[in-house]
Amino acid sequence: MPETTLAERFKKARTLSGLTQRELAEKVGISNSAANEIEAGYRNTLRIDTIKKLLTVLDENILLDDYHRFVLYEQKSFMKNLLNKYGITKLCDKLKSHHSSVYRWINGEYQITRAKYEVIKQFK
Repeated sequence: MPETTLAERFKKARTLSGLTQRELAEKVGISNSAANEIEAGYRNTLRIDTIKKLLTVLDENILLDDYHRFVLYEQKSFMKNLLNKYGITKLCDKLKSHHSSVYRWINGEYQITRAKYEVIKQFK
């Protein structure tokens, strides 16, 4: 059965890497408490900088779900395409978001939340 939660995917990827939580944290430059919180299920999303650190050691195909792949690889270009298609006013209305947030998503300054990703998937 496939792992569906971030905690399950993280644990599987970490276990297959042969590293303990502490070893992984030290190797990629995150705190031991962050690694523990991810694996214990206290976090259901990862920041882009944390994803990039973890992917230096862990298997991307195990760790990342569609949301994390989107924010890592597609967010900026996809949002630019939506902006070009709808314009800022209509896009903000569709996403129920302020224009400053939309521009920050396009520039990669902000990471789209999982809830907004669920809305954005309708445009794919």
